[in-house]
Amino acid sequence: MRRLTSAILMITLAGCGIEDSNPEDSSYTGEEAKSHLSLCDPEQLPESMTDLWVYDGGSFGGMIYYVSFQCETLADCWAAVREFRAPDKTEFTNSIQTKFAVNQHGPSFYFKNLQHPHWDVSQIKKGVSYETTRNDEHLDFWAIDLDRLRVYFHHESGGFPDDPPSVRHGR
Repeated sequence: MRRLTSAILMITLAGCGIEDSNPEDSSYTGEEAKSHLSLCDPEQLPESMTDLWVYDGGSFGGMIYYVSFQCETLADCWAAVREFRAPDKTEFTNSIQTKFAVNQHGPSFYFKNLQHPHWDVSQIKKGVSYETTRNDEHLDFWAIDLDRLRVYFHHESGGFPDDPPSVRHGR
């Protein structure tokens, strides 16, 4: 029985290490964020890109990945969006449309106290966006804030919820 208890404790502790104990540890800015640009070729992104922020989290069950940054020109924004494997710009809607709260709220959807000024999609007044899901296990969302020339990209795998954060956080 003692061995079984020890084994269960070890498995539990190992499992806890898989998910971030502090979600803020998965948030990166500036030069450190560049090393977490895993879903694009950082060398192909516009040099004018500034104010880079990456949230690279998740667990053994999937990936939660948010990226946002400022561009100098709209052409640079579109070039960056292409590097994140977005569809052609003709497929984007002329507004910010999403069916999922995880796109509106960013990581704070999962972690109530993790508010990021770098992810403020709900504040976009004039923008374009595109959203796609595959088999309810993969989600990709791209948006460009046309007033502030800010790009937003969100990729999630392993399944994603469609409930509002108020339900998730029990507010």
